[in-house]
Amino acid sequence: MLILDEPTNGLDIESSQIVLAVLKNLALHENVGILISSHKLEDIEEICERVLFLDNGLLTFQKVGKDSPNCLFEIAFSSATDRDIFITKQEFWDIV
Repeated sequence: MLILDEPTNGLDIESSQIVLAVLKNLALHENVGILISSHKLEDIEEICERVLFLDNGLLTFQKVGKDSPNCLFEIAFSSATDRDIFITKQEFWDIV
């Protein structure tokens, strides 16, 4: 199991692609589990089969499976109350 925090942060495009290719190879061919924390959504969507969004330790969104439609997005709330309502009402999670 690899646990990586921002593995491509500070790298140029070519180096980032190499790191992502190595991680993908480890997961697919070496059966290595990989947990990545990142703000680069394009990297995450490219190599991850399961994506979880956390906000202050709470799960706010998850996407499972590479066949899922492209559904990474950003949600902004005008208040913490609005955010809490969104998190607790799971019917809002079926946005796709």
